Amino acid sequence: MFNFKYLNIIKDSYFKEYSGNSFISFNSINGLVYLIYANKKNNIITYDLINDKTVNEICNPHENKKITNFKYLFDKKNNRDLIMTVSSPSDNIKIWNIFDYICIFNIYSEELNIKDGCFLYDKDQIYIVVVDSCNWEESPIKVLDFNQKIIKEFDIKNSSDDKIYFIDTHYDNKLNKNFIIAGGRNKCTSYDFDENKIYNIYKDQKLSKSERDYDFEEFHCLVINQKDEMTNLIGLIDIYVSIWNFHTGELLNKIDFGNVLVVPLCLWNNNYLIVGYSHDDSMKVIDLNEKKLVKKIKNEDYYDNRHIKCIQKINLPKYGECLLTKGDKEGSLIKLWYIKHK
Repeated sequence: MFNFKYLNIIKDSYFKEYSGNSFISFNSINGLVYLIYANKKNNIITYDLINDKTVNEICNPHENKKITNFKYLFDKKNNRDLIMTVSSPSDNIKIWNIFDYICIFNIYSEELNIKDGCFLYDKDQIYIVVVDSCNWEESPIKVLDFNQKIIKEFDIKNSSDDKIYFIDTHYDNKLNKNFIIAGGRNKCTSYDFDENKIYNIYKDQKLSKSERDYDFEEFHCLVINQKDEMTNLIGLIDIYVSIWNFHTGELLNKIDFGNVLVVPLCLWNNNYLIVGYSHDDSMKVIDLNEKKLVKKIKNEDYYDNRHIKCIQKINLPKYGECLLTKGDKEGSLIKLWYIKHK
C-alpha cells in the first residue's frame, strides 16, 4: 500500500508565504474533476484533471494581488459548485460560480482586515465566516450573509500572543449542527454556531524556545476525522501531530516527529494521516489506529517540492484515489501522486 508514483501536471503555479490552500480540487456536479489554482500572473486557472487540459482562466481576479487561499462548497440548494478566493494584501474575499465564472460575492471594506475566510452551509443558507484582524481584542470572527450583513459575531478576547491564523467549519452529523474552528498561536478553539459560544478549546503544553531550534507560530493546520462513534480533531502544534476528542477537548495522543516542522495534513480513508515534512524530501504516512509512522513517500524531485505546503486527496477514474501536492517555491509544480499497483 502507498506505493506512490507522481506526475508533474502544473508548472506555472505560484507560492505565497502563509498561503493556506494554495489550490483546491473537487469532484464537480458535472462529472468532471477540477483543479483550481492561481498562476504567476495571479489569474485563476480551472484545470480538468480527467481530460488533462485547462478549461478556463479568470484574468486579474483580485487586481493583481496574490491569492492566499482557495475554499470549495457544493451549493445544494442551487445545485452549483462555488469557489472562494482570499487575496492579500488587499484583504478581499470573492466567491465564484464555477460554471459561468461569474463573481457572485465580493467583500472589501476598510473596516475589515480579513485574515482568512471560509464557507458555512446551514439550513440551505450559505454564510461567509471571516477572521477580522483589525481589532484583536474583541470579536475577530464575523459571520456574513450574501448581502454582506453581519449576522453573528463571536466575542473573543485575545492577547497579542494568541492571534487567530486560520478559520474553518465542521458539520457534525450526529449532533446535526455546525461548528466554527479557529486555529491560533497557542490553541485551537471550536464555536457552537447555533448557540454562539465557545464549544471547546484544544491545546497542549507550550514548548519553550530553548526546546526548539527556531521560533514559529504553533498551531499550523488541522483536520476533522469522523470515524465510527468518535470524532477527533487532528492538528499540528510545534513538532507534534496531536489528536483530541472533538467533543470533550481531551488530548488523546501525540506523535513526535522530532524538532522538525511538519506542515500540511491530509486524511486517507479515516485510517491514515499523510503529512508534509519541512526538512525532509518525503511525505510521512501515519497509521491512526497504531499511532505510528508506517511509510515514507519519497519525492525524487528533491529541490522543487522539498517543503510541501498543500496536500489534498482526490479520486480520478484513471488512477483511483490520488494525492495532489504543492511545494513552497515560486512556480513550483503541482504534482499528482497515484498508487502504482503491482
